[in-house]
Amino acid sequence: MKSTDPIASDNKERQIPVQVGSTGQNPPVTVFVVDDDPSVRQTLQLLLESAGFRAECCASAEEFQRIFDSTSPGCVVIDMGLPGMSGIALLEELQRKGVTTPVILFTGSHDAALAARAIKAGAQDYCTKSQGPTALLDSVCKAIQAGRGVPKELDHTHETSLRILELTPREREVLELLASGNGNQQVAALLGISVKTVATHRASLMRKTQSDSLATLTGRWYTYKSCR
Repeated sequence: MKSTDPIASDNKERQIPVQVGSTGQNPPVTVFVVDDDPSVRQTLQLLLESAGFRAECCASAEEFQRIFDSTSPGCVVIDMGLPGMSGIALLEELQRKGVTTPVILFTGSHDAALAARAIKAGAQDYCTKSQGPTALLDSVCKAIQAGRGVPKELDHTHETSLRILELTPREREVLELLASGNGNQQVAALLGISVKTVATHRASLMRKTQSDSLATLTGRWYTYKSCR
């Protein structure tokens, strides 16, 4: 996959910072990414770490098998079009070995027959790269929740991260200022926008983060920041 892939371009537009996540007393959940394109590996590492995951990226199935640890909570994201051992062949090999870590297969374009084969072979989910980063993050969160022994508080942290990642850069700026104790008029003055525009952004923030009050919204923002 080339660097013009929608996952890479959408992620760049969202301006997600590269910061490795932490979850307090809990060990970080590891997402293994197997893709031969270095730009895709870099993009997905940025995306996953911004959501609070630990990302381990590999260029081939063979490299992945050398470093893979099936004892830690997490999941595996595998490109279908790997050189050498293909993505579907790697999935089938993991199944033969009795590995229970959830696996997500992803590819450049939808192929119904390939998707059916992937699910039949034991994949937790099948995603196309054109669906963008939010769809992949959603699949990763669901796969991990369906896996083994992931603490509920860890699930909540990643759910919060996923909601924050839905925000536009401007919405994040407004949220940061609101969470710091600024009122609508102060936010408007600091950002050079109207109070009405701030109110519109504030309503969007409440909806996207499923918050019923400013206190809840602020709490979710600091939960997101604390896991990074």
